[in-house]
Amino acid sequence: MVYKIIAVNKDGSTYKHEEIVESDSEYSALQSMLYQNKLYHNLDLSNCELTATPVTIKSITFVDNSEYDPDKCRNGGAYSFSCKYIREKSNSDKWIRKYGTSADFAYCERCGTFNHSTYECDNDEYIITTDELLYKMVNYKEDDEHFVNISYCEC
Repeated sequence: MVYKIIAVNKDGSTYKHEEIVESDSEYSALQSMLYQNKLYHNLDLSNCELTATPVTIKSITFVDNSEYDPDKCRNGGAYSFSCKYIREKSNSDKWIRKYGTSADFAYCERCGTFNHSTYECDNDEYIITTDELLYKMVNYKEDDEHFVNISYCEC
């Protein structure tokens, strides 16, 4: 299961840290977060209250900004592109693929091409399984211009 761990001051005044952890139980998720904090973050959590809330991944978006230029991103040829996978239903094994761009032109969400709309597209291969999506995530090379955004929702 996936948990969202939140650390706040015990008086509730200051938000300290938020992290997503995969674990078998709430207790294990909290322990994992504390261990990771020691290794990577070194946050002072002595006066904090930790909560673990089960979450589900709602969508995963692969972003390609390698050609992006904010001055030309709408109609100048230097666009951002994305490929978003949205879970069909809560805890479903099916993910719906939707392509996107920063361009102002007609762009197909199903096949990721310009010059026709999604309604005109005959590409019916826009649903993939969780295993196929995990394979894409493992093999995606992230850098400053290529990254992944993951959206969660509480169960």
